Amino acid sequence: MRGVTGGEELYELQDALKFRLGRLTLGAGNSIAEKMMNFVMTASEDDLYALIELIPQAQFKAHQKALREGRFPLGPPDTVSAVRRIIVTLNAFLEKYGSRAQFRSNGTLDREGSIVEKPRKLLGLSGRDALVGDLVPLLQKERPVGIIFLDLDSFKAVNEKFGHKVGDDCLERAVAVTYGVIGDKGKLYRYGKHAGDEFVCVLPNFSTSETGATAARLREAIEAASLGG
Repeated sequence: MRGVTGGEELYELQDALKFRLGRLTLGAGNSIAEKMMNFVMTASEDDLYALIELIPQAQFKAHQKALREGRFPLGPPDTVSAVRRIIVTLNAFLEKYGSRAQFRSNGTLDREGSIVEKPRKLLGLSGRDALVGDLVPLLQKERPVGIIFLDLDSFKAVNEKFGHKVGDDCLERAVAVTYGVIGDKGKLYRYGKHAGDEFVCVLPNFSTSETGATAARLREAIEAASLGG
């Protein structure tokens, strides 16, 4: 990973990995580099794949943050090109060590049969019942709660043209993009019962204006990701 500032990508990677694995910490160490190294030395193969999968996302978020804060004195670099270079490097690394896993052109990691039929993160999303169960206590606290409904346009056409495997990849990418925007500030639920292209995002303590702004960023991010190819 290439430094935006002092190890900022590593912090982004650590946060994303803790969120993915549901952990408060990844391991011991006095610095972020030590903590990540200790994780790599003790992690299972499945957790290591999760680490590799999140590297491009962490690089992208670190670049975007640096761009917003104007921390590129020589001019803003091409973030997409930087992420693509990392993906090429990661694919070469995986091939060198005999792994069958490879990043696809859309930035998702294909473990070639070592994952379940539907993407793990997609399967892990809570449904309607959990949505209601989580909302009730939030509303009883009489604090603001932002709710965003997401419905992916033309998703049915993706399934019909490319098949359900590609459709599932599309949904998994939508989940990743959504969490890239909301981070740990909210939770995503799967709302649709049929095609599965409907989601609900719950944002505790978000005002109407904050929720609207977040919804706009979600729409832009999903549109830019070109989920259906």
